[in-house]
Amino acid sequence: MTGWAGVAPEASGVREIERCLECGHVKYSCWTDARRLIDAECWDGSDFFMVWPLPIFKFVTEKAATLIETQTWKGVVIRFLDELQCGGTLTPGRLRDRMPMGMAKRLASENRALVF
Repeated sequence: MTGWAGVAPEASGVREIERCLECGHVKYSCWTDARRLIDAECWDGSDFFMVWPLPIFKFVTEKAATLIETQTWKGVVIRFLDELQCGGTLTPGRLRDRMPMGMAKRLASENRALVF
């Protein structure tokens, strides 16, 4: 996935709580307000996109959700932001493991909070 909406804003409650200086592993707190996970100014306009540090969540626009709901796909669950639940902490790994190398490098160079 290459759609991008940046790093979850502090207003969402997501914050870095631990970082290993040797290996770069980062642990984040869960959100306290899921409705604030997406920063519209960082969003690239993609219908399918990622918010860091939640790479396992695939965020979609209303247009994409409507299309998905018309299909007979299995294993897809669409939830509104305020329905998302988090249990524990977030450990997203490295950005380069979640998207194409060139894009991961560019995004990491633009945002020091990201672990390339």
